[in-house]
Amino acid sequence: MASSDSQTSIPEPSNQEWESSDSIISEADQPIRKSSPTPKLWLGLLLTLLVFGGGGWAAWRFLLQNNSPPTAQQPQATPVKLEQVESSTLEDSSQFVSTLEAEQKVELRPETAGRITRIVASSGDRVQAGDIILQLKPERSEAELRSAIADVNAQTATLNNAQAEVRAAQADIARLKAEVGRQAAEVQSREADLELARVNYQRAEQLVDQGVQPRQELDDKKRDRNQAIAARDAAAQALSASKEALNVAQQRVQAAQATEARVAANLSSARADVEVKQEELQFNRVVAPIDGVVGDILVKVGDYANVGDTLTTITQNQTLEVEIPIDEQQKERIRPGLTVELRNQGIPDTEPPIATGQISFISPQVTKNSQTLLTKATFSNPNGSLYDQQKVDARVIWEKRPGVLIPVNAVSRLAGKPFVFVAQPPEEAKPGAPELIAKQRPVTLGNIQGNRYQVIEGIEPGDRIVVSGILNLSDGAAIIPDS
Repeated sequence: MASSDSQTSIPEPSNQEWESSDSIISEADQPIRKSSPTPKLWLGLLLTLLVFGGGGWAAWRFLLQNNSPPTAQQPQATPVKLEQVESSTLEDSSQFVSTLEAEQKVELRPETAGRITRIVASSGDRVQAGDIILQLKPERSEAELRSAIADVNAQTATLNNAQAEVRAAQADIARLKAEVGRQAAEVQSREADLELARVNYQRAEQLVDQGVQPRQELDDKKRDRNQAIAARDAAAQALSASKEALNVAQQRVQAAQATEARVAANLSSARADVEVKQEELQFNRVVAPIDGVVGDILVKVGDYANVGDTLTTITQNQTLEVEIPIDEQQKERIRPGLTVELRNQGIPDTEPPIATGQISFISPQVTKNSQTLLTKATFSNPNGSLYDQQKVDARVIWEKRPGVLIPVNAVSRLAGKPFVFVAQPPEEAKPGAPELIAKQRPVTLGNIQGNRYQVIEGIEPGDRIVVSGILNLSDGAAIIPDS
């Protein structure tokens, strides 16, 4: 129904519309007749529920995640290898390229020419002084020795004759001296007889003159006197002859003694010549003058060797030495007794030395051309592992002191300055914080000793440092020990 007022009116439904509604309601009140759903219809309904149901759940999870407050992500710990720093011995040293030299080394040369007949020793044999190394056959020494021996024999015979002559002459002298003595006594006896005969003659002469004795008595005394004179003269002549014979015998003895002395001198010279020839003949045996090791033998059997040819060498290598040129700036540091280590060339000093010796000689003056100070170090070689002329690296140990050594690969550099990563707990312990972090620590390095740096400052014994995985680290990065 319509209103005449100016207000807006709500249109009323028409009878037809109400009728339609009533008809709908009336139809709803009526019992519905449904047909049975088919299997295809059920499958479609199930798929629809799954699609819309899953999508809704996913949308709900997405909205929930976007609306929840963000949580902090934990840092990933980098696995690294750690090493605990320990106290070590730091060495201040200098290395030199040197050559080992034997203290005694001789070259064997023959003292007489000849052909090699026998080689007794072999290269590398250890021999003693006096051992025969090789033999050779001289070409002239044997004949010369035989001639010298014959000369000695001849001189010996001559000397024997001279000595026999001296002995015979000396025997004659002795006999003649006895004869002279006897005859001198005979002369004295004859002189006494003569004196008695003269006295008797003179007395008889006086008595005859006095007429006391007959003339015949005087004649008898005169005869006795004359006989005494004759006997005295005969004895004097015999004495003179004996003295002359004695003088001749003495001269003969002197001559025989002179001959004996000359022959003895000749014999001595001949014997000396024999000794020389025998020594020369013994030169066919080349012997070792010292204890040592035989070097390379440069000849073979049948070779001809001249005087002065080098046949081989004998090296006494129980003790060897090296010459080390020390810079003039270091001459104040060098002193006898400093330790010197030897290593084969090219072998790092991480390997043990092949020998350890000491400075044994320091030159009193600097070498003019190189301005270096010549020093020598001596090494014992009881097992023969060192060789003459062997090239080695000689390391002079100036000083040893306690300190710290770290691996070379533990050192990094930033702007040219070295540092290491030290493993330590975080300064502030927070929930979920890592147990260890890598903290940069600057270090002052010394020389490289083996494959490690000497640390002058920055690291102490007991610190744990990172030795691998360094490239993946930054200051304060979380780390975990790699087992």
